[in-house]
Amino acid sequence: MAELASHQPGYLGMTSLRDADGLGVTISYWSNRESITNWRDHAEHRLAQEQGRATFYEEYRVEVCEIEAARSFTGDPGSEASKT
Repeated sequence: MAELASHQPGYLGMTSLRDADGLGVTISYWSNRESITNWRDHAEHRLAQEQGRATFYEEYRVEVCEIEAARSFTGDPGSEASKT
């Protein structure tokens, strides 16, 4: 699905994390709400969602958020954090 998502209008990127027990978080970034809705409703994505519920997931949660500010740190501890 990540490959398919990456070709959709408005797609900006994706980050996925998973711990040793299999608990995971995936964050996808989109340019606007319409792009998110179009991805949610994409036929292949819908099919994957149905298969995921039937086969892989006991539960999941989707949250749609707007990023108003972001900060990051790269470098040695104590160095100035870069702000984006």
